[in-house]
Amino acid sequence: MIGKVTLGNYAKGILEYCYYEKVLTKDDLGNAEVRGEIIYLQNLALKSLSNGQMDINYLAKQFEENSNRNPNLSKPVWHQSFSFEKDEILTNENIQHITEDFCEEFGFKNNQVISVKHSDTEHPHFHIVANRVDSRGKNTADHFHNYMRTGLFCRKMEEKYGFNIAPQMHILEKDKSNLASQSKIAEAMRSKIDARIVKVSSLNELKIALKKDGIKTDIGRGIAFTLKDKGVTFKGSKLGRDYSKQKIEERIQEQVQTRQLESEQIPKKSEDELKEENQDIQFKEKEEFEKANNLKINTPQSGHANVKDAELSKDIRSIEEKKKDQQRRMGGMSL
Repeated sequence: MIGKVTLGNYAKGILEYCYYEKVLTKDDLGNAEVRGEIIYLQNLALKSLSNGQMDINYLAKQFEENSNRNPNLSKPVWHQSFSFEKDEILTNENIQHITEDFCEEFGFKNNQVISVKHSDTEHPHFHIVANRVDSRGKNTADHFHNYMRTGLFCRKMEEKYGFNIAPQMHILEKDKSNLASQSKIAEAMRSKIDARIVKVSSLNELKIALKKDGIKTDIGRGIAFTLKDKGVTFKGSKLGRDYSKQKIEERIQEQVQTRQLESEQIPKKSEDELKEENQDIQFKEKEEFEKANNLKINTPQSGHANVKDAELSKDIRSIEEKKKDQQRRMGGMSL
């Protein structure tokens, strides 16, 4: 099983190639021979022409309408093909299952997808045309390390469905290890960025904070992160759509606004409870003050108060000072 992937910005041309015997001109529509058999359809509707052939324009328009939800993505159409050895028996059920596994593995679980089978060569094969943009306008399918990822996926499908192993796409163990290692690094980097974003107020502050985590941040037209001890660099967009420069700036501002709102919002009940608590404290201190004030202080003839009387005077002054301080805190509230 051998896989090949290309990206494009024009769904109609790819769909025509998969469905018809040749790429069509405008006058050929509905007149060319059909070579493709539609096996799998996801989040798409079909419409037939008067001759029973599939209406490519209707299908392509659905791709285009969805792709337009994300005008920043220059190549929204993913064209994947899988070819098998000539003695392999490729059933429609195989194609459906492989397509479903492909959608799960590559990020097309909720996107527009169509699979078309070809039987016009000695090697049975089929094509998948998928929209990288989902119904929310999100790019759900990263295209990094396509060759390696496709090779690993083919090995998995060969083992799962009993196909012959294709040596042309043999993936070395070191390549598997490298891909897994980079995936772990990217995940760790995302976690550290997420943790810092909730505490900073600008990109520059984020850069300083990430430096403490061993991550160098380069900011220009875009943003890139380098894990120093590993020497691995990721562009923000490669880490995911939430890690582009623009998206990170938006996330930082959202967190700044959230922190401001949290600091400004004091529940009225808490204010009332605090006021009631302070009044209780004042009442108790008033009782203590009055009790102490009613005591006589006997001063000896020498003019010096004994130790016990001095401590009592000190306690009275302390109570008076607490009373004044409490009145200041309560805005001069009188007892």
